[in-house]
Parts: sequence; C-alpha cells; structure tokens
Amino acid sequence: MLAAAVLLFCGCKKNSYRADRFYEAGGKSYAFTVAVEKETLYISGMVDGKPINGSSGESVPEGKFSRVEVADLNNDGEPEIYAFSPRSYSWSSGLYAYSCSEAGCVAIGMENAPGGHPPGDYCGEDAFNLKDGALVRQYTVCPVSSNGPKKLGYIRYTLIKNSFGLVLKS
Repeated sequence: MLAAAVLLFCGCKKNSYRADRFYEAGGKSYAFTVAVEKETLYISGMVDGKPINGSSGESVPEGKFSRVEVADLNNDGEPEIYAFSPRSYSWSSGLYAYSCSEAGCVAIGMENAPGGHPPGDYCGEDAFNLKDGALVRQYTVCPVSSNGPKKLGYIRYTLIKNSFGLVLKS
C-alpha cells in the first residue's frame, strides 16, 4: 500500500529550498526533508519516528528543485527519493536519486549519466516523470522544426541492483 502526502515549503532566501515528503509502505512510516542551502544538498529522514543517516554535500547548481517525489521503483519495500532540478538544456541529468532504509540514504547511480553520451537526436528541454514502475526522461528531438509541434524522445529507466549498488538503467 502506498500513501504519500506532500508538504512543500520554499524558503525566501536566494538558493534556499526545502521539501518535506511522507511515505508509508510495509507498515512503516517514512518522513524526509530535502533541502538546499547555498547550492549544497541536505537530506534527512526518519523511519517510524527514529532518525536515519541522511546524505549531504552534493552540489545543486541552481540551488533548487522543480519537484521532489518518493517512490519504490524496485519494489523492495524501501523508498527512493527522486529530486528533479530545472536544468533543461543539458545532458547532465538534473536528477538526484537516493535509496533510503533504516540504515540511511545512499545515492543511486544512473546509466549514461553526466559524462556519458546523449542520444544523437538530443536537443534538451528535459522532463522527468515516475510512471508505471520506471523513471521516464522526456526530451526534445533535434532538429527542432519551426513549422509544427516539437517532436519528443523518451528514455525509460528501471531501478536495478548491480555490483556497485542501485542503478537507474535504460
């Protein structure tokens, strides 16, 4: 059973962002705070009211996220946090993903992430969505025509475990 409640608070200071997310699964209640201060990411969490080790220190160049979601894409009973930044014209993913358990939160890798090669028809304007147990990346296909609607390309990522840990694989 999945129950999620959303409470969003954006700070007034430049480069200040905070999102609180709540998630219930397997009889456990999770509470997460995802915050950015001066372009540095901080994640804290609780499971059934007990603090867990979060994560911090990753750089968020824009200092904010367009949205934060919690899901369990690999159905292991432990949630993942997906934070989407508004970087829309760069192949660097604009996605921050973490798997969280009672032991703490750890980063999730992404196949073909920054440093990898984008599709040959990639023209930016990325949008990410969680759909049907997968993360879907939508982008504008090049060349962009001025005579009609933009063509869209899609990459579907599933969450797998390999020798390095959890990875979003296309």
